[in-house]
Amino acid sequence: MNTNNTRTEAIGLAKKFVKEELIKNAWFKKLHADKAYSLVILTGSVVQGNKDRFSDLDLFVIVPYKNQVRYRLSPEYAYKYEGVDIEISLVTTEKLESDQMTKKHAYWWKGSIPIVFTDKKYLSVLKKAGMFSKEDIRDHLWTLMVLFEMNIVDMERIVERADALSFNLNLYDCLRLFGEFMLLDIGIAKRFKWYGKLIEENFPDISGKIKKITSEEDPRKVLAKLKELRVHHKEVLDKNGFTKNELDNWSGYNLKRLLFQRF
Repeated sequence: MNTNNTRTEAIGLAKKFVKEELIKNAWFKKLHADKAYSLVILTGSVVQGNKDRFSDLDLFVIVPYKNQVRYRLSPEYAYKYEGVDIEISLVTTEKLESDQMTKKHAYWWKGSIPIVFTDKKYLSVLKKAGMFSKEDIRDHLWTLMVLFEMNIVDMERIVERADALSFNLNLYDCLRLFGEFMLLDIGIAKRFKWYGKLIEENFPDISGKIKKITSEEDPRKVLAKLKELRVHHKEVLDKNGFTKNELDNWSGYNLKRLLFQRF
């Protein structure tokens, strides 16, 4: 099945489900009548063009936090509709609005399809949360690099303590940050579970370096190999307009670019 046809079919089924099934459920019927939610969206791989067939759909019901509490909503609801599993997750409106700036979960919002909404302003909020401007990318890349370096500093101290668990936790956080960094540079924002496959497909040489890091048993050698990944940070950041002085003295520059300083 063509992925475009699959996407169209999924959108049609989601709209039908909301109109004919969800609106009849007591918890959503009350929300809808009171206009106490912001919007309902279809999200996930099927609308992002990554599937040529589907057996499930992911919907987000986006509701202000105070109303999630007031209406005693559950975090998730599950349905079976026309043979398709439909999972509904509750997300706060505040989270959506925050992601306009932080882009922390851009992959949630990118390509998502509004099904129903209470105010048109949320359509533009949704669009902005799922897209990166040139400056957004620069800020995000810089932030990921800084977080990687902060972990390196911690790992240097952990080596001296011989704390294997803490070392490994920081190691895999470094690799997650690095993977997100490299993928973002080529326009890919996905859930962490896809990083290994995507890096192997798009950066086979880097994938090989990462495998050597994770197969090394000596923490000091692991740390040394991890630091070698810095060359890719510098290449990407240089390409995105950062100066050599900024890259060589990262801790003294661009505090305003750090996304975790904003919220």
